[in-house]
Formats: sequence, C-alpha cells, structure tokens
Amino acid sequence: MIIEKLPIVSEAQLDQGSSYPQPGSIPCTVVSRTRDQSGREIAEVDITAPIFIEAVDGETRFQVFADDLIEA
Repeated sequence: MIIEKLPIVSEAQLDQGSSYPQPGSIPCTVVSRTRDQSGREIAEVDITAPIFIEAVDGETRFQVFADDLIEA
C-alpha cells in the first residue's frame, strides 16, 4: 500500500465527499522489462525517481504489467 498526497497521484478534485477508491498514478522509472509465461510484458519499476515515494512497508520497486504504464 502506498499513502501519498493527492496532488502527487491524481489531478482530480477529491475530498471527503468523493466516492473511493479512485484511479491514480505514481511517477516511476522503468528499471527492466521481461515477459511472463503467457508472453505478457512485465516491467520492474522504481518509485524513488523522479520523486521519492515508498510503500508503507518501505518497498520502492514493483513488478507491474507494462500495459498499465503511462509513458511520458
């Protein structure tokens, strides 16, 4: 789980009256790419760059499906 300030993860105007969960995104750097057994591309991402973010357990690298990334 990642807890971060709203302006970092969303441009939506959310408050206590909003319905949750809401979609969001976290800036990250792709460290590597590989494929799983079914051929789907997996990306290892680091959330310490371009800004420092970490999960509540201290993790900073995650494997995600590459098609879930929004590349800028």
